[in-house]
Amino acid sequence: MGDACFVLPLSITLECIELTRQDIARANGKHIANVRGELVPYIRLREHFNIRSQAPDIEQIMLVETREGRFGFVVDQVLGNCQTVIKSLGRFYRQVQVVSGATILGNGTVALILDPERMIQNAVREEAHGRGGRPSTAHGGPPENIVDFRALAGKGSAGPSASARV
Repeated sequence: MGDACFVLPLSITLECIELTRQDIARANGKHIANVRGELVPYIRLREHFNIRSQAPDIEQIMLVETREGRFGFVVDQVLGNCQTVIKSLGRFYRQVQVVSGATILGNGTVALILDPERMIQNAVREEAHGRGGRPSTAHGGPPENIVDFRALAGKGSAGPSASARV
């Protein structure tokens, strides 16, 4: 998604599959992928975070298993596995529920660490209330894709993760 990088916990990541323009057309505008006969809903991170850059012809779906079931996160490119040190965003960003922290990747890029459980809970809740696909934030305002990383504070923790570019 342009130059934005995000990190998902590897512990809930099942696999990555391709999402082509033909797959999107077959779904008739619904955010659903057919994965070996199973229909799996997905969240397009580009739309969720209101990122306005051109999507590649073939995107990737990172499939995850959560308490809500199997879901996908659509990204431009999967960068691979990495050990991350998780830094909290500080009290100023506590209201941003879909981000659990941030990390600096090996190449120096800052990446937000997503909370897939919370993102999926929000998507399921929005779908139940008839607002499917509309991104929101914890405070009900428009989606935000800018974080002031000078506010990063606190001690970090480490864990395996998968990073993706959107």
